[in-house]
Amino acid sequence: MDGTRVERTFGTTLKPGSERLSAALIATHVLAILVGITIGLFGGGGAILMVPILSYIAGWPTQDSITGSLFIVGLTSLFSTFLHARPTKEQRERGHKKGNVRWGTGVVFGGLAMLGAFAGGQLTALLPGIVVMTIFAIVMIASGIGMVRGRKPSPPAAPSRTKGKSTPSSAGTAATLPLSQAQKVKIVLAALGIGVISGLVGAGGGFLVVPALALLVGFTMPAAVGTSLLVVAMQSASGFLSHILHVDVDWQALGSLTGLAMAGTILGTLLGSHIPAAKLKRAFGVFVLLMAAVVLAQEYLLA
Repeated sequence: MDGTRVERTFGTTLKPGSERLSAALIATHVLAILVGITIGLFGGGGAILMVPILSYIAGWPTQDSITGSLFIVGLTSLFSTFLHARPTKEQRERGHKKGNVRWGTGVVFGGLAMLGAFAGGQLTALLPGIVVMTIFAIVMIASGIGMVRGRKPSPPAAPSRTKGKSTPSSAGTAATLPLSQAQKVKIVLAALGIGVISGLVGAGGGFLVVPALALLVGFTMPAAVGTSLLVVAMQSASGFLSHILHVDVDWQALGSLTGLAMAGTILGTLLGSHIPAAKLKRAFGVFVLLMAAVVLAQEYLLA
């Protein structure tokens, strides 16, 4: 900045006296809807978009962008959790009364992630902005590659039998057997590690939580996505409370952006039941890689 005082108004940076909506202001609000759609579709990934949007389009400082991202993504994920908790039409037809959120596992995983998120938030205050954004870009690259490559679908679980009756595995989890000690250790380490990343770079961590729940716990993808939203909401809250100690919060801006993101997540949830998830994941992965390139260019080439 050149030393001229600026005002942040409704999620963008405007010079004092500006009376008309700028292109950056409009873009910030439109992209907030895209963030909501992403959260509703993938059970996370919103912060991958929200932090660069607030940093480079809205013009917020790095710390403010991370804090704002945690607030917007956290509340939007909580809202989306309840959308995914409602049983789908297909589930109701099959006699399943539960939706795609596994509350018990989500609370335990989220509680551990919250501890890591708080620690990550404290660490962020000690690091320069360029270091934080570089770490963020690395996480984005890893996430994007994972989305583009995809993962092999889990083999269908054998129906469980209780008193001679079979229970379809499509209820939400592919594994109902007790977890081994090694699995429990992996889950604890994964939850803490994902939490640290969440607090450090302002990412909700859903793009890491979903694979963890699917691979380590054995959830089907719908259940992993739904439960991930609960985890993201919890650890985002922890990270936000940690970051809020270091920044001044623009509640008006966050309120308007969060409202738009919530509207987007309704659309994302609806789209998720009609569009092939594999194609959407690959397309989003490419977009994430492009965003990572923009972040690195902004920090090292255009600074």
